[in-house]
Amino acid sequence: MSEKIYASNEIVGYCKGKAIVKQDDGVLFYEEIPEEFVTIGEFVFPNDLSPISELPEAERKEILAKFGDEV
Repeated sequence: MSEKIYASNEIVGYCKGKAIVKQDDGVLFYEEIPEEFVTIGEFVFPNDLSPISELPEAERKEILAKFGDEV
């Protein structure tokens, strides 16, 4: 699946060294970043994001369970 990265990318949480980012359509992405630099509710640049589909299955499932399903 090829995820599109939109301009509206809000940080919704933090998990295992990654800021978890949700778009308006509910699709989740991540950015590897130290926790002290993460502010929930902040918006991030799309070029800094990677789709969670690139993560190992166990980690992807954990993120989906905590932060919602992909559309």
